[in-house]
Amino acid sequence: MLSYAASTLLRPLAGSSAAFGVRMFSAAALGHKVGFIGLGKMGSRMVNHLLDAGTNVVAFDQNRLALNRAKDVAQQHPHGTLEARDCPADISSDPEVPVVITMLRNASDVRDCYLGANGLFKVPGGPSASLFVDCTTVDTATTRKLAAAAGMLQLSPKAPKMPGMALADGKPHLIDAPVTGAVTGAEAGTLTFMVGGNKSAAEAAAPILRTMGSHIIHCGDHGAGISAKLCNNLVLAASMAALAEALALGKRMGLDPAVLTDVLNRGAARCWSSETYNPVPGVLEDPLLPSNRGYKAGLPLSNVSEHLNMLLEAAKVAKSPTPVARSVQSLYERVEQEGLVARSVQSLYERVEQEGLGDKDFSSVFRYVYGSGCDNTEWKDGQQLFSSQVP
Repeated sequence: MLSYAASTLLRPLAGSSAAFGVRMFSAAALGHKVGFIGLGKMGSRMVNHLLDAGTNVVAFDQNRLALNRAKDVAQQHPHGTLEARDCPADISSDPEVPVVITMLRNASDVRDCYLGANGLFKVPGGPSASLFVDCTTVDTATTRKLAAAAGMLQLSPKAPKMPGMALADGKPHLIDAPVTGAVTGAEAGTLTFMVGGNKSAAEAAAPILRTMGSHIIHCGDHGAGISAKLCNNLVLAASMAALAEALALGKRMGLDPAVLTDVLNRGAARCWSSETYNPVPGVLEDPLLPSNRGYKAGLPLSNVSEHLNMLLEAAKVAKSPTPVARSVQSLYERVEQEGLVARSVQSLYERVEQEGLGDKDFSSVFRYVYGSGCDNTEWKDGQQLFSSQVP
C-alpha cells in the first residue's frame, strides 16, 4: 500500500515542502486549469484552497446561487481565478483542463454528472481531461462502474498532458478519493484523502490534493478509497454515539463535561470526536465547531445514515459480521435487530433524521438523543424524546 503520508509526496504539516524535495503545486504556473464540480459545504471550501494556491479553476454546480457565490468569493483570492461553465461536459471538453475533481451529494448526482446527457464522459470525440478525481462518498459499485466507463473512452486529440501521470494509453482515468475531516477539515485544508485506483493516476493527483488536505493515502485499486471511507465512518459514527452517551451520563452523575472530556483525552478512550469534534457546546473553544453553532454545518446526520446503509450493503457482499458489545444495548433498546453495531448506530441516526433533523451535524445526537445530559424529568428511565426541550 502506498501512503503519501509516509512518502516524499506528503505535504509537510509545518514548514516548507522543500523538506521533502517537493515543489508546491500551482496550476497557474504550469499553464493548466483544474475543473471542479460541486460547490456545496465541502466543495466551496476546497476550491478556496485551490485558489489560494494560484489555481485557475473551471467550475460548475447545478445550484446557480452556489456557482455565483463561488465567483464572488474567488474575487477575494488574487492568486487564482474561477470560471463558471454551464454543464459538466463543458469542463471535460476544455483543452486546457487536464484534471476534473467532483465533490457531490450522493451516488445519483455522481452518475448524472459523469454519465448524464451533458456529463463529463459525454463529449463528442472524447474528453480532454485525462484524470477524474471523485471525492464523493458513494457505494463501491458506482465508483467501479465509473472507472470502467472511463476505461472505455478515448481521449480527445487535443487533450493536454496531465503533469506527473506516466500513463500513455490514450484513455482517461478515474480515481475515487473520498475525504475525512468534515467541513472543519475542508475549511482548514487538513482533509485526509483515501484514494482508490491506478497508482500512477493517484500520484498525478497528489500535488493537487495536497492543496486541500494534509494526508493522501493510496488504499488500493478502484473502490478501495470508498471502502476505507465507509469503514472509517462506521467507527466515527459509533465513537460519536458512545462519546455522547458517556458525556450525557457523566453530566447526570454530576461531572462537568469539560472535566470528563479531559479525562477521556488523557486516557485510552481518547478519539477524534472527543478531542477535535466534541458534541458538548462550549467544551472546545473552536467557534466553527458544529456543537458551538447549534449543530449547523458539519457532517449531516442524513449523510451518516446513508453511509452506514452503504456499509451494510458492502458487509453483505463481503460476508463480514459487524457485532457490537451488549454493554451498549441500552442505547439500542428500541432497535429490532440486535448485535450489529452498524445497524444499531444506523438506526440511532435514522431516528433523528426522521424527526426532520437530518440537516443537523451528527454530533447533535448529544442533544436530540441524550437530552444534553439535562435533569428534565421527561428524560427519566433513559427515554429518548426528540420533542423535549433541552438546554
